[in-house]
Amino acid sequence: MFDKLFPNRTPHNNHPESRQTERYNCLAHAVCNDLLNIWPDQDNSWPIDMPRVETIDSITSFLRRLGFRECKDGAFEEVFEKVAIYARGAVPQHVARQKRDGRWTSKMSVLADIWHTTPDVLACPNQLEFSYGVVVKIMRRRWDGRPPTLPEMHPPAPLIIRP
Repeated sequence: MFDKLFPNRTPHNNHPESRQTERYNCLAHAVCNDLLNIWPDQDNSWPIDMPRVETIDSITSFLRRLGFRECKDGAFEEVFEKVAIYARGAVPQHVARQKRDGRWTSKMSVLADIWHTTPDVLACPNQLEFSYGVVVKIMRRRWDGRPPTLPEMHPPAPLIIRP
């Protein structure tokens, strides 16, 4: 099934880099947060002052708020971190982040994180059901060594108490 959803994958252009977890999702992973599931629907965390509308514009607005701006492509630029937004039609499906070594990283739903060489590795041009679709937007923010600061989110981040 993965071969149909991700026809550009080969043994050389992607590889798992974490264990499976439901603790966070692709958008949270794209903004370096491993404690939340962030998405503009009713089931996930979302800024309290932003409407919960599952559109490319909602994802773009959220990323702009964190300091990302649209750019022309996913080519590695040392002074920037980049994210790619995938959509099937007009509906966002996935967000990936470029790592400091130029490779990309994605949280694959409830599966593991993977690295991939380009955003197109996860694109499915015929946009099959359950695929991520195609890359519709690349955004970047100046790399300052810190993850973006999230606004106040609803529901709030879970309180983790460690023994």
